[in-house]
Amino acid sequence: MSFKKTLMVDGVANPKAPSSHAVIFGNMVYTALTTPLRPDGSIAKGDFAAQMEQCMQNVKTILEKCGSSFDKVIKTTVVMPRITDFPEMNKIYMKHFKEGNYPARASIEAKMGNPDFLVEMECLAYI
Repeated sequence: MSFKKTLMVDGVANPKAPSSHAVIFGNMVYTALTTPLRPDGSIAKGDFAAQMEQCMQNVKTILEKCGSSFDKVIKTTVVMPRITDFPEMNKIYMKHFKEGNYPARASIEAKMGNPDFLVEMECLAYI
């Protein structure tokens, strides 16, 4: 029998929107679009690399609290307001996923709800 569990994770800034950090359904983890906010709610304004690293750290923390990891990620979506940041995003992204085990990915250019955000990321993983 499948179950659904919503999670708010310590060590990751709480979303400003009505959203959980993640939902577990059966043996799958669905993360929300994870922001580049540090746990204290601050942000590295204007620094794409720092924001991407923070997003990756936030996603890692969420996955680990759900009993998963980057090795178990099936799909990611990365959203950026400037597609010109794609090469830097790709470089940082590849540091966190093992070559030969890259998940499927969509990279999207879109306006952000918070104008200070330079990147957000969500993923689908198994436990």
